[in-house]
Amino acid sequence: MSVAVAPVAVHPDSMLSEAEEPREVATDVFNSKNLAVQAQKKILGKMVSKSIATTLIDDTSSEVLDELYRVTKEYTQ
Repeated sequence: MSVAVAPVAVHPDSMLSEAEEPREVATDVFNSKNLAVQAQKKILGKMVSKSIATTLIDDTSSEVLDELYRVTKEYTQ
């Protein structure tokens, strides 16, 4: 009985395979509309489709929240 093993690509700078390679998380990127949609979808669960969830927060509110985040980040650094 023989077992076929698929080759694994290894990152040249380390011994980590592509599947194990650490991924960078963009912490400087903040989008209040996406955050609100995620929170609303989590609260409402599977009853709400993505298209309905995106309409629960309007563009003006998301822009205000994004600007508030930028100002807060600027003054707390």
